[in-house]
Amino acid sequence: PPTGYRRTVESAISSSAPRRVVHCVFLFGYVYPMAFFVSLRRHLRNRAIAASPLLASVPPELHSGVGKRVCVSREKRFCYFRVPKAANSTVTNSMAAAIYGQRGLDDSANVAKASFRDITEIATLTEEQLLAGYYCFTIVRHPLSRVLSAYLDKVQRHDATQVVNGDIPGGVTFDYFLDYLADGGIFKNIHWAPQDSIVPIHPDKLHFVGRVENLDEDFAGLSTAIFGEAKPLMNRQSGRTGAAAKVAAVYTARQRALVERLYAEDIRRFYAAASG
Repeated sequence: PPTGYRRTVESAISSSAPRRVVHCVFLFGYVYPMAFFVSLRRHLRNRAIAASPLLASVPPELHSGVGKRVCVSREKRFCYFRVPKAANSTVTNSMAAAIYGQRGLDDSANVAKASFRDITEIATLTEEQLLAGYYCFTIVRHPLSRVLSAYLDKVQRHDATQVVNGDIPGGVTFDYFLDYLADGGIFKNIHWAPQDSIVPIHPDKLHFVGRVENLDEDFAGLSTAIFGEAKPLMNRQSGRTGAAAKVAAVYTARQRALVERLYAEDIRRFYAAASG
């Protein structure tokens, strides 16, 4: 809190003022003004995101989620389109460690994510301008393991009293979840939204596209391109679902076919060579 405000509260407390007086000083002197400016900042940020030409191909309901996950480095002039449930915490932590060092980084990568700019840094740029000025890349994951990971992390871990996205109860079966996606829920949460709706630039135009299934090798190539040498990968230890190893055991033929249909564009764009 500002020094002047803090002194006012300390004075009220030391003078044995009634608690309600201290409470009012706290609310009107700091909390309400701060809440107003935070709300105003969020509003202006959302307007900038909505107006960005880079998000023209992104569904409106995903604008905010995609915008805040664009990871921009001024120092190294790169733009990373982070994809949830595709090792984005691991990659973000690793990039931050390569630039700033490992000290202070947390396993969930919150510190690392906060160290970079979001889409507001590049909101006025066209796709051509962005590609000319920044090294643009993303890391994707095959839909079969990504959707399963999203289910295990965001749905199964919750119980029936907790509602996900306001319309799907926690703890439902995988079958229920996939039918929910097919009935329109696919764009209601960025953690399972198609990757082609999250990465606003076609992969053929990006400077680099890595895959979770080949992350060690791909990150070595990516970091060499940006830093001139391969940097260590800081693998996340907490919050992992192990979905990749469970795909074969969990999916039925029907479920596999449904996911492949719902995410056909992801497979075509990012895994066509592997599928062919």
